[in-house]
Amino acid sequence: CIHQPSVEILEQIDRLLVLAKGKVVYEGGIPQLFEYLRHIQHECPEHVNVTDHFIQQLNQKPQYFIDEWEQYSSAHKLHDDMPQLDSSEIASASSDLRQIEPAPMVSYCKQLIVLLKRFSLIFVR
Repeated sequence: CIHQPSVEILEQIDRLLVLAKGKVVYEGGIPQLFEYLRHIQHECPEHVNVTDHFIQQLNQKPQYFIDEWEQYSSAHKLHDDMPQLDSSEIASASSDLRQIEPAPMVSYCKQLIVLLKRFSLIFVR
């Protein structure tokens, strides 16, 4: 676990993304996390921070939560609202990135002059 937010911070978060072994184990709102945990028989006890409970359970059996999320998200089609790019859009975007040229470098003489000026100002002060 990298970060477990406090209750105050948790109340300000509208979407939560939890990863285990580089894979998504939950993505959605905090209220839906209660429902999801109930659905997979890991209901959060009363008066317990839901993220603390979830991370604690997740650390015990990460592969279980990876598998459960894959099943749950595919069954509920949670990713249908995400825009999908077709291959021509991806190719166009990657060719656009290749056309970006780096800014020209300043010559070494100019860099040396700037450094000498800075050094002399520091020395005079």
